[in-house]
Amino acid sequence: MKKYVVISTMILLGLSVFANDGRLPGSSIADTKLQADTIGTVYAASSFVLKSNCSNFNITNTILKSKPEYNKVYQGKRYASSKWKEDWVVNACGRNVVVPVEFIPNKTGLGTTFMITPENIQVK
Repeated sequence: MKKYVVISTMILLGLSVFANDGRLPGSSIADTKLQADTIGTVYAASSFVLKSNCSNFNITNTILKSKPEYNKVYQGKRYASSKWKEDWVVNACGRNVVVPVEFIPNKTGLGTTFMITPENIQVK
């Protein structure tokens, strides 16, 4: 029974990240799936830079730093064809951590990877 309670709690915590209309706060242009794919790595990078066992994370803002070009069209919808950069602001155990995230669309524009460089993360 305990096992199911823990699993249920983990699922609810994961879903609560996107409880308000499914988007993170701020100006991120990443869709909700890409945000969900990215958020765990952003939290891990924050914890790594803080050198702590912090487990209380919250995205407080996302800031679009550079826009992509939208030259790919698939089924009538435009997709990013060049990389773009965003800063994701994380409150980690009471400290604000700014995590720069670079998003890189693949050649078709239908898939996107992301990159985080720990040296560029700032603790405020």
